[in-house]
Amino acid sequence: MSGINNQFLGIKEKSIKKSIADNAVGGLIDVQTFTSSGTWTKPDGCTQVKVTVIGGGGGGGSTAGTVAYNGGNGGTSSFGSHVSAGGGTGGKGSSSTNTGQGGAGGTGGSGGNVLSTDGEAGSPGSYGADNTPGAAGRGGFTLLGVGGKTISASPADGVDGVSYGGGGSAGQHDTGRNGGGGGGGEVQVAHLTSGLGATETVTIGAKGARSSASSARRGAYGADGVVIVEAYS
Repeated sequence: MSGINNQFLGIKEKSIKKSIADNAVGGLIDVQTFTSSGTWTKPDGCTQVKVTVIGGGGGGGSTAGTVAYNGGNGGTSSFGSHVSAGGGTGGKGSSSTNTGQGGAGGTGGSGGNVLSTDGEAGSPGSYGADNTPGAAGRGGFTLLGVGGKTISASPADGVDGVSYGGGGSAGQHDTGRNGGGGGGGEVQVAHLTSGLGATETVTIGAKGARSSASSARRGAYGADGVVIVEAYS
């Protein structure tokens, strides 16, 4: 786990729990985890919710010969009109003259009155000196997602991001022109005490596509986003 996850799971999680404890008038009555788009129905007795929204992770970049291929961007996740979280940007491929840059972490969302933070950027690839292969870029992390690991074997496909919202790592090129990892999805956590409808539309940000270089040098897929709704009385 990276430092960003340790920060999230330590200090940030404490602030989330404190916000709910300070304002809750009853107990937890229902939890729904959406890994595909759908509709949330308000349970009987629900007066407030904690909503965790994470965008999809970006795909990893790669190279075929001297042609650069970029990973796809992750999609935006949302809970009604209340909360949204942007997807990570796909990692860049690399050519004979540069190394691929990591994709930016997801941004541009809204509604996170408890926690609002960009996804972690993917790491860039490195160019191998003296005919060494270098290393492909790692995917970005999120609150609940792990980026695909750096690849040093040559040549090899990248490693997919892990749910939820982790970025895919880049493909490893046998001549050292390595792509960057995809960015992790943005995270928005909200405590909503008013304005909830009887139902709310839930949209899950899709994972970023892997780059389309030749087999065994492809970047990896990012991970899909998620929406978790905890209902309180």
